Amino acid sequence: GMQSLQFAANFPSRYDRFVSIAATAQTSPATVALRSVQRSAVRTDPNYKGGSYETGKGPSQGMAVARMFGTICYRSPEEFTERFDWYPTVTGDDISFEVERYLQYQASKFVHKVNYDANCYLLLSKGMDMMDIGAGTPSFEDGAKRITQDKQGLLLSYSTDRLTPPQDLERLSEVLGRHGVSVHYEVLQSQFGHDAFLIESQALDLNMRLKAFLETDENTYGGHGVHNVRALEKELLLD
Repeated sequence: GMQSLQFAANFPSRYDRFVSIAATAQTSPATVALRSVQRSAVRTDPNYKGGSYETGKGPSQGMAVARMFGTICYRSPEEFTERFDWYPTVTGDDISFEVERYLQYQASKFVHKVNYDANCYLLLSKGMDMMDIGAGTPSFEDGAKRITQDKQGLLLSYSTDRLTPPQDLERLSEVLGRHGVSVHYEVLQSQFGHDAFLIESQALDLNMRLKAFLETDENTYGGHGVHNVRALEKELLLD
């Protein structure tokens, strides 16, 4: 999502439509705060060694904690409240909650199966924090206005996304709208947070809008791009 927005601003002659899903055109301080905790977990692991760890002997505990915290950020309280048992499991002297075991499972899978390199993880995390469509221009608005008036955009957020909340793309939509760019901005309802676009049960709402926006046959909805998505919206309201 961030890459598509940056490409749209940097190379306006190379496309006619762009899509961004659950993303931001400028990372907010709140999102930076969340990711900074993950990076701290990695860096404070003794095995991180300032980034000079040996292959196979990296900061696995720090990466596990970062993944657990990331999983919390990628999903939503609404999902956790409904999905997991509210009552603890007692096994001998051990007392644990289902949600704790889920987070531990995700951490173990990330560390032992995915085996993500810690330095790559930190670099990618910081790179996402540095996202700013206005970088190299006088302001955020100047950067966004490099997307020219002959373009069309589809900006989709999710209602429970706390990593990149809806107001991030709403801000961009307002700037582009003032600049005369045809944009459809919408908040899709989902209890699955930032990861909603990855979940099969949530695919229909997303795929319908993508198909309409990218449709090349004008006979399908009577137009193309934003026109098609808005025609689809009217159909859904009638249903």
